[in-house]
Amino acid sequence: MSQQTQIQTQLHAQQVQPDSNRSGDHQLAGVRHNGTDFSPDSASRRRSETRRMNYRSGQTYVIQIQSALCSKGFFDRACYDFYEVRLLNRARPLNTQLHAYCLLPDAIYLMVTPMTPNGLHELLASLNASYSDYFNLRFQRRRKVWQERPGLHPLPDNAICLEFQKYIERLPVDQAEHSHPGTHPWSSYSRYAFDRFNSHLTMHPRFQCFRKMGANPMRRYREFIASPFNEHYRQSLRGIFLS
Repeated sequence: MSQQTQIQTQLHAQQVQPDSNRSGDHQLAGVRHNGTDFSPDSASRRRSETRRMNYRSGQTYVIQIQSALCSKGFFDRACYDFYEVRLLNRARPLNTQLHAYCLLPDAIYLMVTPMTPNGLHELLASLNASYSDYFNLRFQRRRKVWQERPGLHPLPDNAICLEFQKYIERLPVDQAEHSHPGTHPWSSYSRYAFDRFNSHLTMHPRFQCFRKMGANPMRRYREFIASPFNEHYRQSLRGIFLS
């Protein structure tokens, strides 16, 4: 049995659920707008109003957050930069390890490991609130930009985490937005592939093992990402984000 077949079997056989409050539907990263309040503490106030969901400390999750608009969530470079800077700078202070990410016009993809039960909730709520404030003030809107309930799935085993990191960083290519993952500025690819790693990202243990497997880890990683998935296998991975 090939490694990809084993991983596919594992993905469908194991459905690990996050610890959550079952008393009602949760609003993971909800943002409430009254259309006029852009005061500095408005984002903080809205975060306290959202219902909390607790996550397992040390559990790695993959997340897809889709646009709540009928159009793009990111309109230009300034939009991407605003979100990316806050994602990179808020993850660690909110006790969340950010392993991989990719920002696309109408969706955000993340691979993270929360280190406290509420750290991931705080991170997503903070990002959604501050970005919606920025977006609405800049474009004269009164809308929440990103969906309150993202697609979220816990990964059952560390063995498949590098596969999902590859899936996330290949998205600009696989969705025909770019010819090479390195030409899309708003992803974690270049930080891993060209030794631009910094304290904002946390290497997943699976990636650390990959680095130790031989010489020239950056070149091996670029070759690993450049090699496309079998289409059936890629669709299996994609289905995890949609489940």
